[in-house]
Amino acid sequence: MGRYDNFDLHLYNVDNRSDTIIATDIQDAKFTLDGKHLVYCKMPQDYVDNGNTNNKKFTIVDLKTMNESKTYAEADYGDNIDFTGLWAIKDNGDILIFNGMPGTGYYAHAVYLIRNDKLQVLLNFDSDSYGIVTNKELNDMFVIKNNNIYYYDIDNMKNVELGEDYRISIPILSKRRNFLYNIDSLDKMVFASEDGVYLWNKAELKLEKVLSMDWHSGEIIVIDYSDSDMLIAFDKSKICRVENLSNKPLITTLFSTSEGIIEDIMYDISAYQPTDDNIWFTVEENEDYIFYAIDKNGNILHKVSGELIDDLDIGSIGYIPSASQYTLMAYNYNDEGHLYSVDSDVREVKLIENRAIKHTYCDNSLWTVYMVTDGMVCMYNGEKVINIDMPELD
Repeated sequence: MGRYDNFDLHLYNVDNRSDTIIATDIQDAKFTLDGKHLVYCKMPQDYVDNGNTNNKKFTIVDLKTMNESKTYAEADYGDNIDFTGLWAIKDNGDILIFNGMPGTGYYAHAVYLIRNDKLQVLLNFDSDSYGIVTNKELNDMFVIKNNNIYYYDIDNMKNVELGEDYRISIPILSKRRNFLYNIDSLDKMVFASEDGVYLWNKAELKLEKVLSMDWHSGEIIVIDYSDSDMLIAFDKSKICRVENLSNKPLITTLFSTSEGIIEDIMYDISAYQPTDDNIWFTVEENEDYIFYAIDKNGNILHKVSGELIDDLDIGSIGYIPSASQYTLMAYNYNDEGHLYSVDSDVREVKLIENRAIKHTYCDNSLWTVYMVTDGMVCMYNGEKVINIDMPELD
């Protein structure tokens, strides 16, 4: 919560263009995680005038019926209780409140459970934020805090500390988020450790090793195809696919190098390309850089060597759906970036932009957009470079 200025809470219905006042003189409001309820905060006026954030009361509104179901006051549950986090209301009536996440309470770093009007603190950290992964039903939860991972069975109030030697593997489409609550099931959650890849065994509340790999003073990267019972794992010398995770894992080595080092692994190329289509990586071998792309079956789709592109360090890669073409930015010894197009069979690796490139944007763009060092903004549409003259600022 920020400033505690009084305001009125309206609900606007787009279908019938109606405007309903839900509450007046409130200080904060937010939707619950399922989007079916609204929670607003209200405090006595003397508290607001004095800037006192204690004695906050939170009221739940059912957005379907517009009825207020219940009000929860922090003071009723003890001292130093903060309900300003993200709220989730389960089908069984349980209420979960997640504090310490971005945009929530600044001082409370805890997860609360209100069950039958009684408050239980599921976890409480002294400082700093944490990461959480839950399933859609919000009855299973992994918590990541300072390299330690904890598992919570919320329905049965069980928890186990898994240790600090593991790193949870977030599914591809959600890997940049530190609070995930839309995963169908955590039964096959994948973990990476210094010596390999582990699978979560919920029945026995433990981790089971499915693949041995070597950390190599770097890291093991796991691509978790959570909907296909398969994962792909990288270390510095090999790439492996593990299938049939839920039964008897089948391991296939897709790529290996005895003399080189696998670097610059990129697998989330573009919003317009299937995420499991290509996996891109660089192999440094005898001071030469070879740029590969393989599919999840191990077929090598692209192979671009430093001799072809005459540059050394891979900066970024983009995908142009209209041309079924990839763009590749690579740096030379002088830290100058240049742009290349990469054909599907790599018989066509063409220099697109010889001017030194300053920035490239291609993650969520239909075309590759970039800026050269003189400030000119340019686009490449799969056929030609288009220079864009930006208007001068007043």
